[in-house]
Amino acid sequence: MPLNPEHSWSKDLKLPWAIKIRIMVVMAVGAAAMGVLCWPLAAPADPLAPVSLLLDGTGWPNAAIIAAAAFVTGLAGYLAAWPYGGYIAVLAVPSALAVWALRSGSVAALMQQHDALERHAVFATLKWEPLLWLGVVAVGYAATKLADSTLNSAKTSTKRRIYTSASFSNALLAILGSTVASQLCITLLAQDVRLTDQNIGSLVGQPVIGQIAFAVLVTFGLVAFAAKKLLNVGCVWPAIATALVPLAAAAQLKTAVVQMLVERWPAVFFPNAVLAVAPVQMVAFGTLGSIAGYWLALRHQKPE
Repeated sequence: MPLNPEHSWSKDLKLPWAIKIRIMVVMAVGAAAMGVLCWPLAAPADPLAPVSLLLDGTGWPNAAIIAAAAFVTGLAGYLAAWPYGGYIAVLAVPSALAVWALRSGSVAALMQQHDALERHAVFATLKWEPLLWLGVVAVGYAATKLADSTLNSAKTSTKRRIYTSASFSNALLAILGSTVASQLCITLLAQDVRLTDQNIGSLVGQPVIGQIAFAVLVTFGLVAFAAKKLLNVGCVWPAIATALVPLAAAAQLKTAVVQMLVERWPAVFFPNAVLAVAPVQMVAFGTLGSIAGYWLALRHQKPE
């Protein structure tokens, strides 16, 4: 877990300034070390297009370098948050991806470059990309855990957490519930111009980046808060839903619907607001929201 429930400050409504400063430093380290310095690896050839690894011809080599950068960034975040790096440094890599998400172009700009059949193929490709970005976050998280187990090996307890069928069930329920609830919440919160088509149904225009950031952060903050309160699970499980929400939205998209969109509407309109969120935006803001929601749940739970 990114925050230890045993620390008194984790349940204190007034977080100590020493912890607040560490949180800000870790996020700044991630944003600067990876978000700014490694931007050339992620920057799309078309500045108006969204940041993408799968749609770029050099995506896979870049993905390997980005994963290495995420590992180094996780280690740097751990050292910056010492001695609480094991709990706070998980913010480093999502903060870096958030910088890329803010600089990313829109999905609508990408759609404008393709015809009906090509657009469906693009959606089919993009639905898998959140898994890559989530893997980048996981690499950074693994780096913090490796550093913590190495540097704190003499101080940490050797307790093992025993996973029961109930805990696995809660984790699975958290993933599925977060996926369903997040798709609904993002659809409601990622607002832009809404119109109605008699065959397609409701259409939403491409939301601006600020609206996307707000919608995804709030959505995953709420589902992570609920997951902790109701199921007593960590933020990892709601964060996994950041990759499943786009998959679910794309699975509902039919070729005939895309064809009608091309024939009747400009490329800035989507049948589902989730489809207008670039994969890097979903994972970056969703992961940060999941961590924040989990922390808030911890701080508001009654001390035993």
